[in-house]
Amino acid sequence: ETTRAPVTFHSYQELRSDERRPAKIIHAPSRISYGDLLKTNSIGLLTAMMDTQQTGRRQFAEGKQREDYRYWLSILRPGASHGTPLYARGMPDVLAFYRVHPGSKSANKKRAAYNQWRVYRDSEGLSPLRAGYYFAHYALNGYRKHRPE
Repeated sequence: ETTRAPVTFHSYQELRSDERRPAKIIHAPSRISYGDLLKTNSIGLLTAMMDTQQTGRRQFAEGKQREDYRYWLSILRPGASHGTPLYARGMPDVLAFYRVHPGSKSANKKRAAYNQWRVYRDSEGLSPLRAGYYFAHYALNGYRKHRPE
């Protein structure tokens, strides 16, 4: 299927090293806009594919936290495609497994929240009020994703 999306990505399955918590499928939404992406990063790097004819060749912002998220935002940001709104396209098939370790960098939720705020303020240049709006969505989505089932 041709999507005409600059980024496509698939669902994936999280595998936990803690046997008491079951593996969980992270479902890819069918379509993500820049505004949707500001609320939560739904693009799993391990399944993403870029159409470099649309995005050009890009590099991650080295040395910055949340570099994959910054990358997706830069692709979908309004004006990134000469005024044409861009959307990332999610596919439902589970194509990868992602092992979650309790001691990993992403396991530190306090640090992750700080880095998320820095993306809003520094990379995206959002006002404190707008950043607060998107941060509230980020926190709510994080709670939903990580709450006990």
